[in-house]
Amino acid sequence: MMEGTDEHEPTGVPIPVYIYQCEPQRASNDISLIESRDKIITVSQKGSGSSFSAKVEQIFLNSDEAEVFEHVLEPLLEAYIEGMHVCLLCGGSANTAHRGFLYGEATPRAKPSTGLALLVVDRILERLHQKQASRASLTSFTVYLAFSECFEETIKDLFSTSNKSVVLADSKSFGVDFKDITQMGPITSTMTAKQALDQGRMRCTTATTTHGPAVDFSSAILRIYLQQVLEDGAKTLVSTFDLVDLPALDRLAKLSTTLRLTEGPLLNKALFAFDSVCKSLEATASFPPYDESILTQCLRNALGGDAMTGALLFVAPNDFEGSRGTLQAASLIQKVKNFPLVHTDMIQGLHRRFHLERSYFRSELARIRNNTPGEAAMAMIEKTHELEGKVLQEHMEKFKLREQIETSLKQVAEYRVKCQELVDSEANLRKQILDGEREKLRLSKAIVDLQLQHTALLESVEKDKFDLTTKLLNAENDILELQMKEEQHESLLKSAQDSAAQCALEKKELAVEFVALKANYVALNTSFQKESAKSQQLSLELLSLVNQKKALAAQVEDFEKTKRINEQRDIKMMQDMDASTQREQALGEKLAAEKFKSDKLYQEKVALEFQLKTAMLEAEARQVQYEKTSLEITQGQQAEALANKKTAEDELAKALMKLAAQQEQIKMHETTVLQMNRQISDLQRTVARRTEDNEELLKRCTRLSTDLDVQRNEYRAKLLQFLGQQNLNPSPAAEATAEGSSLSSNQPDKEVIVNEVVRSFQAKENELMETVESLHNRNATLDSRLDMVLSLAVKLRRILEDNHVKCDDIPLDLDNWSEELAAGHAKYDDEFKMLRAKYESIQQELRVQLEKNIHTAEAYKAMLAEKEKDQQQLRTELTFATTERDRLQLLLDKYAKGNVNEEMIRMQETLLKQIQDLRNVQMPQVDNNSTLQSGVNELKQENAMLKEQLKGLQPSTFSRSQMLVFEETERRCVELTTKTIMLQEEVNSLKNLLKTTIAKYQRRIDEMETQNK
Repeated sequence: MMEGTDEHEPTGVPIPVYIYQCEPQRASNDISLIESRDKIITVSQKGSGSSFSAKVEQIFLNSDEAEVFEHVLEPLLEAYIEGMHVCLLCGGSANTAHRGFLYGEATPRAKPSTGLALLVVDRILERLHQKQASRASLTSFTVYLAFSECFEETIKDLFSTSNKSVVLADSKSFGVDFKDITQMGPITSTMTAKQALDQGRMRCTTATTTHGPAVDFSSAILRIYLQQVLEDGAKTLVSTFDLVDLPALDRLAKLSTTLRLTEGPLLNKALFAFDSVCKSLEATASFPPYDESILTQCLRNALGGDAMTGALLFVAPNDFEGSRGTLQAASLIQKVKNFPLVHTDMIQGLHRRFHLERSYFRSELARIRNNTPGEAAMAMIEKTHELEGKVLQEHMEKFKLREQIETSLKQVAEYRVKCQELVDSEANLRKQILDGEREKLRLSKAIVDLQLQHTALLESVEKDKFDLTTKLLNAENDILELQMKEEQHESLLKSAQDSAAQCALEKKELAVEFVALKANYVALNTSFQKESAKSQQLSLELLSLVNQKKALAAQVEDFEKTKRINEQRDIKMMQDMDASTQREQALGEKLAAEKFKSDKLYQEKVALEFQLKTAMLEAEARQVQYEKTSLEITQGQQAEALANKKTAEDELAKALMKLAAQQEQIKMHETTVLQMNRQISDLQRTVARRTEDNEELLKRCTRLSTDLDVQRNEYRAKLLQFLGQQNLNPSPAAEATAEGSSLSSNQPDKEVIVNEVVRSFQAKENELMETVESLHNRNATLDSRLDMVLSLAVKLRRILEDNHVKCDDIPLDLDNWSEELAAGHAKYDDEFKMLRAKYESIQQELRVQLEKNIHTAEAYKAMLAEKEKDQQQLRTELTFATTERDRLQLLLDKYAKGNVNEEMIRMQETLLKQIQDLRNVQMPQVDNNSTLQSGVNELKQENAMLKEQLKGLQPSTFSRSQMLVFEETERRCVELTTKTIMLQEEVNSLKNLLKTTIAKYQRRIDEMETQNK
């Protein structure tokens, strides 16, 4: 039985270990020192003299998270982004803050920190965004977090609010994974990850066991899931980043059996299982016992698996036992070797396959265990025979595959030769592409000129827009001035109210003096009655003035409403402004606040007026009650009435002035609207003018394309006429005598002339194509300008509508124009894309046709070389036959002189006759060969002409007639090839006949010579 041997032992990648020296968390009586030199760290205990040392990758002395990340996690992060599983083992003694440094917990003697885990998440998101922004193959990505804690062989979900327990399960993508664990995500920012980690830390076990805090016996695992979709979904990378906090490593320096008896079997099970796995991986003699603990099952990929792993271990002075256990763990971890893999779709497929095979073997093992021992043994034997047969079959398949590989290598070599030929042809095509790129650069220059014109137009439009904005700001200033005038009016009203209050006080004083004046009442009673009538009349006038004042107040309120509406419209117009939107909104809010204050002051004014009216009515009642006041009081009332009347007239005059100012503003707005209408009409005229220019450019483009077709036809006619004359020049005599000499002498001149004609035609065609492309770009630019002008006109019309300004001269079908323009652009773009696709397809067909013609020409060259070689050989054989004929003739003459018998003479005659027949047969063959040679030379000339034409012509210039010429040339080449093969077979048959005849007669001559001797 043949078995495949594999003597190669994979080396793997050792796990690098980093030591972080920190301050102790708790006071201790133990006195120990930590010394580091040349990456060797040594811990020694004073008094006992015992020490322990280990060589590590690097030693940190109270460094921050950024420095640790730069040296430890930077290579792990690069591998993680490339698609590898990554793990960081973090641990130390119970007197170190390893968990706080990893997850960001604040300890009593250590300053609070965000934690290394949060920094890792931040850098992962930053690298992924950079990779996506650099236009690499990354299309999208998703990041999720899972946080769990292992304590006494139980896994606790820290992200779950119910503190549920989870179990381990075999995953097809991630190996050993947590089943039904809570995953936070997708994570898009560091803040989301920080909130999740804070919630997870709050749910960690904080109880205290009889042997110490629970945190010293528990381990935590933060798993970061990453899925990257590459190349638009064609490829997917899946990877995980595990940040593992190990249990306290103090107890590794003690005996495991003693601890299990004193502290129980579950408390330190994870720690000693981790130690056993590391030792077995160091020995490589047996399979590592991953199943001893849940923690080691979770670390199946991190320890001896396909993940890239690093270790960061913490030590502290005055903690000899903890530091010694940590360094022992460091020595073990450094001897473990991993085999990192990028988890592409192929690797994921292999994982799934191994997962299915393992499930199958487990089911088979369970079935075998359930069967009887005899049946199990027979089944195992049959299985062994089947496996041996499979091994033999696989070896046979390996030999077959090697043979196939050798044949494939030969084919690859042939394909490389063909590929080199294709590369040469591709170089010519790239030259043509470079010429096209130069034309594109010239067109780009024309486009830049058009863009400059477009910029000038935009500047003019922006200038007009700035003028409109200035006018709006002037209108706003006028409104603010009106508001200031209104505030002045309100201040005057307040002063009037103060005077009214002062009058009320004076009335009170007059009431006191009324007793003194009552003695004069009788004398003044008669005059008072006359004056009372006048006062009643004045009171009526005062009431009428009050009513007028109310009407004016109503008008003021209407004006305020109108002003409010105008302010709202102004705010809407401000919102359309791009640069000053927020500032205008703030001003609107301030204006609304001032308006609210004005309304409040106006209400106070109305209340004071009501109080004034009430006071006046009370005064009149007191006058009637106290039998009318004196003449002086009446005169004071008249003076007051006159003052109020004057105040009302002043208010009326002010209101009229405000109304006139509002009318002026309305006129200014109307003027502004008229100016905007004129601008719109100017823009429309500009659009019409640009449309006419566009139509003129289209006509010019059509005319130029027509001229291009005419010139192309003229060039083609001249070229065909010239080529036809050149083909008719050689004479038949030159073909028969000189063959290749005359063709070789005329060929360079002809090729130079053809190349010159083709180059001139190509330059003219390139120039015309450049003109057409520039006109096309200019047309597109003008269309974009027209679209911009239409959008600006629609925007201006909407602004006028928002201000309730009616303009009859604005066209109502601007939206239809815009829609028609957009539809025209879409249709034009579709047609352009269709023509572009057609152009590319024709270009590809021409490339294929050019490659076919090149291969055909090379085949013709090889065939002609073979024919020339055969012809040379045939001439050599003819010379040999002629020499033999002469020798036989000499022998014949010799025997004729010697009186040879009649049989010799007959044989000689027969031989001469056969030689003559052979000569007669060979002469047409020579003529056919010369004819074939001339035809082949003509074919070479035509092939060279076709190559030059194909190099000079653009793909779009091939017509159906030219394609027919190509097909006719190919058919002619096939006929000539067939004819050449037939002639070659005839020549071979004649050669064989000549050889047999010569051998036959040579034997007869030898026999005759022997008989004569």
